[in-house]
Amino acid sequence: MRRFLKAGYDLTPDHDLVAQALTSRVAKQAVLRWFPYPQAGGREPEKPLKFSFFTPRGEGPLGRRGGARVLKGGEKYRFYVLADLERLGDDAAMRLLEPPGRVQLYGSYASLELAEARIEAPAEEPLGKYLTVKFHTPTLLQYPKAPKG
Repeated sequence: MRRFLKAGYDLTPDHDLVAQALTSRVAKQAVLRWFPYPQAGGREPEKPLKFSFFTPRGEGPLGRRGGARVLKGGEKYRFYVLADLERLGDDAAMRLLEPPGRVQLYGSYASLELAEARIEAPAEEPLGKYLTVKFHTPTLLQYPKAPKG
């Protein structure tokens, strides 16, 4: 059975940072500054680490400036890393629980603290069974196709 380590981090920039619109890339940069792993630069589509977007710990959404996001100095932003323990290895994944405390991002510094961590295993569905998913709101499961003609 596959197991996953889900680790939540709080990032607090020293100064306002104008970051990429996809804040999951900022989270990836923050982690890869201190946690290099061999598969990081590979071309395989399925990587052993997945990064979430930032969520502000204060009030209100992240501000926008020219398509970028502004990370306010002194505010905490939470993001999560999901590590596939089978592909990454237990020893390497446990190093994710020891962030350095400070990381450099976009020419400035930020504090990085481990906020929470747990090991999860997906529920196993017996083969031959079906899984039904119901959505409370209309949900688009694929991009609409361009009109023909």
